Amino acid sequence: VLFSNAVFFLLFLFILFVFIVVIASKMRKEKQYQSFEPFISVIVPAYNEEKNIENCIRHIKNSNYGDEKIEVIVVDDGSKDRTTEILAKSDVKVIMQEHLGKTEALNNGIKAASHDFVLVVDADTFIERNCIKDIIKPFSDKSVGACSGAVKIRDENSIKAVFQEIEYHYNNLIGSSFSRLFNDGIWYFGAVGCYRKKVLENLGFFKKDTVTEDMDMDMDIRKHGYKIVNIGHVVACTSAQESLKGFYKQRLRWWSGGFQTLIKNKSMFSFKYGISSLFIFINRFFSTSYAGVSLPLMVYWINYWLPYN
Repeated sequence: VLFSNAVFFLLFLFILFVFIVVIASKMRKEKQYQSFEPFISVIVPAYNEEKNIENCIRHIKNSNYGDEKIEVIVVDDGSKDRTTEILAKSDVKVIMQEHLGKTEALNNGIKAASHDFVLVVDADTFIERNCIKDIIKPFSDKSVGACSGAVKIRDENSIKAVFQEIEYHYNNLIGSSFSRLFNDGIWYFGAVGCYRKKVLENLGFFKKDTVTEDMDMDMDIRKHGYKIVNIGHVVACTSAQESLKGFYKQRLRWWSGGFQTLIKNKSMFSFKYGISSLFIFINRFFSTSYAGVSLPLMVYWINYWLPYN
């Protein structure tokens, strides 16, 4: 009983801290960045994305950022469906490669980029019209190395999609709240992320030693003294995992990749890198530990309160 009470008390403290951060962030005025509209390269890594790639490109092209300032580069990672055929009919720059994985696709796209800022957009993600205009503004501050926005589910037509949308809203809320309150981002969304190209070059581009290359790069950028910004009103919509198998594989990759990244960057478990970075470690380890003990504890309490007891 004492153990279970201690676990739930820690959960209460965890939720209370998040609640306080969210409320406090609402009382703080969001930082206003000056107008900043440089040329930008949009990198889209694609593998077997025949269902999404056309709409992804169309949403980028429909941005209210000025078509002459946007360079779109799609890296076809050895697709075996109609993705290559569809790209052949498009008016964007296409880079073909063998199936080497997303990390190599990202790096090849960035190396081919002509401009000083690169926006990475997943092929199954559709950005809103103001996305590019708003996500680039924080870079008017030369200390900002990367910026991401909010990611939402675009097709809420099933129970699984609804629960994933709740999860995404929670992550978006925490990301924007920590960024506004502590001036330091958290939980970088790789589905739509913007970077200074020079920073990526100096850090040796995305690494292949973790399966969450976006989180790894986020921490590497932070470790080298740059700010990470999350903006809640910068929105991109992505597709929900339709099958339980796909959902499980995706979440397993996120979970295992997250631990790989934290172990690799364990030196950042320190107040030196700010509360946001510290919270990533605490959240990951606490959430995993709680997930492991919560079900047995619930079974225990249900059994404890059954009438025959």
